[in-house]
Amino acid sequence: MQNPELILTGPDSIVASIPYLLGFTPCDSLIVLWLNDGRLRLTMRLDLPPERVSSDEWVDAVLQQRAEHDEVILCVVPAQDDPTHDQEGELRSREFVTTVLERLAPSDCHVRDALLMSGDRWWSYLCSEPECCSSAGNPVDPAIAEATAARFVLAGVGRLSDRQSVIDICAAEPARQALTREHLAGFRQSRAQRLASAVDRQREFELWRDESIELVREVLLTSMPIDVDRAAETLWALGDVRVRDTAIWEIAHDAEHNAEHNAHRAFDMAAGLLRSAPGEVTAPIGTVTALLAWLIGDGVRAMAALDRVHVEEPGYALAELLRRSITAGLPPAGWLEMMRDLSRDACRGRHRDSAPAA
Repeated sequence: MQNPELILTGPDSIVASIPYLLGFTPCDSLIVLWLNDGRLRLTMRLDLPPERVSSDEWVDAVLQQRAEHDEVILCVVPAQDDPTHDQEGELRSREFVTTVLERLAPSDCHVRDALLMSGDRWWSYLCSEPECCSSAGNPVDPAIAEATAARFVLAGVGRLSDRQSVIDICAAEPARQALTREHLAGFRQSRAQRLASAVDRQREFELWRDESIELVREVLLTSMPIDVDRAAETLWALGDVRVRDTAIWEIAHDAEHNAEHNAHRAFDMAAGLLRSAPGEVTAPIGTVTALLAWLIGDGVRAMAALDRVHVEEPGYALAELLRRSITAGLPPAGWLEMMRDLSRDACRGRHRDSAPAA
């Protein structure tokens, strides 16, 4: 599951695509688009280095991906009120971009373009034609901007006004957390009673797992409406590693067979559950939310979800594995391939664990 197939024919389509690739309109940012065989494989966003500060760490952060890709596009986006040119008339951040280009030169990674973006205008750091990149810049062709937006919208991909708006999608909502916590208490009690009264506690526990896997699948992968009680039950169920891993297996296999918009709907549902999750049940749903975001090519939302997990449970192993995968620039296809090599039964791990105490 990826964003719609992009045709990056030139600067206009690049500039028009970036807000959708990130999920928000960036500012004070360096955007790096890494490609292989002409196809976009990874979108990176970094804060621009402060003025008069060594940019070596920023350059190193950019270049760590060069060995995995054969083409790159660099885009600088100044802060909203910052000028596009310095006092000498040079494009903002030219020295930084030049350093990146010089470090890329000995590699096999071709620089397709290096742009400065501001609003609906762009300038090219690679351009040597004054009449092409004047101080006024080049306006994005409205027809290209409209066609680009339409492709993303039809795929269910939107954009928000700024990065904070993206982060807020995964932020905790205290009122909903409190309500969920009340329902969790009741659910814990009813499950304990169910296990305590069972003749075969292990069989009853495995039955609960199967029911929980089906519940998570329905909540995330279908259009079934849910109430607070069902949301709390889903959050609690994901705390069981077998339920969580089998649900992830289901998500990965659904990714191969269903349309793109299903993945976006699943992410929206998971993010809603994450916003309502109290601290003790945050890590599993946060990791699943991050995985769904990554599968639709939304690294910003994925990292926002993982940040929630890190705050609540810093050592949550699956979240840290996912964070390392995203930070290393691994494509989601690698995760899907790994899941294809596993059977559902391996994830389910039936009868390997003992039933918990009632």
